[in-house]
Amino acid sequence: VGIIVRYITPNGFLLFEKVGGVVPKVLPGRRMLLRGDHGIVRALVGITPGHLVAPAEANNVPSTAQSYLDIGAASRAEVENLGIHIGTTGVYDCPVMELNKPDLLTGRCVDDRIGCAVLLTLAESLKGAEFAGTVHLTFVVHEETTHAGAAAASTYLNPDYCITLDTFPAGGTPDVPETRIPANIGKGVVLSLYEAINFAFLMYCPHPRLLEVAKAVAEGQQIPLQWVTMAEALYCNDASDVIRTGSHCP
Repeated sequence: VGIIVRYITPNGFLLFEKVGGVVPKVLPGRRMLLRGDHGIVRALVGITPGHLVAPAEANNVPSTAQSYLDIGAASRAEVENLGIHIGTTGVYDCPVMELNKPDLLTGRCVDDRIGCAVLLTLAESLKGAEFAGTVHLTFVVHEETTHAGAAAASTYLNPDYCITLDTFPAGGTPDVPETRIPANIGKGVVLSLYEAINFAFLMYCPHPRLLEVAKAVAEGQQIPLQWVTMAEALYCNDASDVIRTGSHCP
């Protein structure tokens, strides 16, 4: 999730486009990190000074097309000397920190650094274990854009079945009641039963047999599960491409 530079103005400002699931209302005034050719360049999403904002504009969120980045440059040449050009990408300048409890975190790319951490922990726990087949733990790229990483992994590994790990939005907050998402932090693993892949509402649902196995294992190990559907919201993960590529496995 981030941005990509689409134009550099003569006086050194950068126009940009969104990459992945960027929520426009979190961008104004936000600090960003650009991946310049010579290293990281700090940037700020420009915002009209509060003294100049008309009352009618005060509650409006600027679109990406109306926004710009300020890196403290005074010319296009100065921008280019910093290694910034059309196509340069950037991410939020948002370090990971604990929210007063060691297991509650906020920060950039928790989606899906958490999934990576789970896989690494799983790898440690599987040492010496025997299987009827081969277990591949894969970390894939481009889930927010093309799902190309999952498609490549599925084609290369040709698996019999796949379990995909991802983060999931939590309900129970003031703006997301449990009637909308009946899944809360600390109440167990979330299993998504039905979801929309895009706003055209192309749907995806996991294989029923895999859900039966997950339920049976969870009951045997006393692992709490939370069941959700997201058919009328935009939520999906790499599983939707695994079933369409390689072995087309569940």
